[in-house]
Amino acid sequence: MAATSELTEDASLTRLVNGVMQSPDGGAELLSAFDRQRRALRLVLEAHARGAVRLPDSIARTVERAAASGPRFLNGGSRSAPKQAAS
Repeated sequence: MAATSELTEDASLTRLVNGVMQSPDGGAELLSAFDRQRRALRLVLEAHARGAVRLPDSIARTVERAAASGPRFLNGGSRSAPKQAAS
C-alpha cells in the first residue's frame, strides 16, 4: 500500500511541476498558495493551543508538522529544524 501512495504522490508532484513550468506566473502563484496555506495551518494550531478548537492529538501533530515544514530555501537554506509558530 505504501508503494501505491508513493506513486500517487509522485504523479501529483509531476503534475504540479508541469503546471508551474507551463505558466509564466506559476512559481509565484505556487509560493503564494503555499504561504496562505501555511499561515492558515498556523492559525488552526493557535486556535487548538488556546482551546478554541479541539483537534485529536494525531491530527494536531500532523498539522504542526505541515505548518512547520516547507522548502529549505524559504527558510534561508538552513538544514536545521524549522521554527514553530508562537502560540
